Amino acid sequence: MTPQEQQMLQGLTERINQTQLPEKDLDAEQFLQHAIGRNPDALYILAQTVLVQQYALDQAQKQLDQLRQQQQQPKHAQLRSSPRLCSNLRRAAVRRLPPLRHADRHRRSSRSSGL
Repeated sequence: MTPQEQQMLQGLTERINQTQLPEKDLDAEQFLQHAIGRNPDALYILAQTVLVQQYALDQAQKQLDQLRQQQQQPKHAQLRSSPRLCSNLRRAAVRRLPPLRHADRHRRSSRSSGL
């Protein structure tokens, strides 16, 4: 077990041990005892499931916080850092053009000068 896993398990066991139920559904308790109480690995599997889900929730919360932070940035800052549509189109067009040969240059300059 890694130190991180040990810390996660410690947090889970503390939460469980500190939780007191004012009441519980006896039918649900009986069902759980019957359905999974016979599995000797049930406690391990449940703990693993809870920890994996908690980790996923924590990661999703971090991503949400980052997205909210990005949204709060001033719009002009976002515009300066984002690429411009036309500049991208110009760069793409230039990349697709074949290199000019000497004869092509001569023809193009003749057309533009009115010849």
